[in-house]
Amino acid sequence: MELLSTVPVQLTDTPEDESYPAWSPDGSSIAFWSAETYLADWTLAIVPAVGGSPRMVEGVVGNRFSGPPCWLPDGRSLMVSQDSGLAQVFLDDERIRPLVGSRRTSRVRGSSFSDGGHLPAISPDGRTLAFARFFGGEGGWRLMTMGLDSSYMPEKEASSAESVGKLRLTWLT
Repeated sequence: MELLSTVPVQLTDTPEDESYPAWSPDGSSIAFWSAETYLADWTLAIVPAVGGSPRMVEGVVGNRFSGPPCWLPDGRSLMVSQDSGLAQVFLDDERIRPLVGSRRTSRVRGSSFSDGGHLPAISPDGRTLAFARFFGGEGGWRLMTMGLDSSYMPEKEASSAESVGKLRLTWLT
């Protein structure tokens, strides 16, 4: 398959809903969320960039609020927003390393919504994680950063709670 074609090409042939694609650093794979229905639990999946059967990563469960997975620069792991909070998923053995846990889970229009962190973005050097975190009520959304040794860095304020679904954090180089 020609990746530079101007004609859209379907990469998967499953009955599931699929959303939030993220290219691997080497361009060989695309990670995404897959679910039986929009309101169901979402499972992390990876498909070759040229298409084929997706590999489902067991034990990684998100929802429609999870946002896109985020590859680390070495392409061996991803950061994801799960119902239980942010986690690093190692693809070689499917280990899951919790990074930022949820203090509570809310229900929003039929789906659970964790305040543990959303929209993960990794710095170009792979040493710092940026994410959005919901503090509830008047606290709203805040932009957070933390070193991958789990030490917090100062938080920076983000936009209103209504706009987080439109955000995608990106490091500028």
